[in-house]
Amino acid sequence: MCHVSLCPYNCLSCIGFQCNSTGSKCTSEGLCINGCVTDFIGPSCERTCPTHCAPVLNGSRCSSDGVCYNGCVLHYYGSWCENACPAQCLSVGTENRCVDNGTCREGCIAGYSGERCEHRADAFLREDSKSASTAGMVAGSFFGGVALTIACGVIALVVWMKRKKPTPANEYYNTQTFGAGNEASKPDQPKSDAESNYTSLGGNQEERHTYSSLDQ
Repeated sequence: MCHVSLCPYNCLSCIGFQCNSTGSKCTSEGLCINGCVTDFIGPSCERTCPTHCAPVLNGSRCSSDGVCYNGCVLHYYGSWCENACPAQCLSVGTENRCVDNGTCREGCIAGYSGERCEHRADAFLREDSKSASTAGMVAGSFFGGVALTIACGVIALVVWMKRKKPTPANEYYNTQTFGAGNEASKPDQPKSDAESNYTSLGGNQEERHTYSSLDQ
């Protein structure tokens, strides 16, 4: 009963010979015959142009396959303007912060580096600190081991030298004695008081000894 609207709302109206035999702006399958209204695309005009396509004077912003005719709005790039420029890119007046491949046009804001400003400066500092800490630990272990080896060698040398050194003679054995030997070797030397007393005492004791009379 022709009560169902087959043609999508965004189909362009039928113009002249572009209309079908019944004067409809779409086919019986719902496909738009004369294209779509501004900023709609697709066989049935069911899709819109990408959001970030730049405006076009008196016309659609994109082709039937969604490619932006006039490029992208600020800070977006890509055929369909689907990519945003990195937020860390420096702003460049009224121009895009990045070029078509996403590379920052005028470098990065403070604290970032790389073609797309994808590297944080503090991340490099942390890696450098880790490397320095690791290197310090390795160097400390190495030099500590060397120092310990040298110390052990010095101690061993001191002990060896002490063992090799001759032991001094006992002072007791170096003390000059007196007695018959001295008297025989030095007949003209007067006896000391101690020698005289000893001789006298020895003679008296020998005379008094019980067995002296037996020997005589």
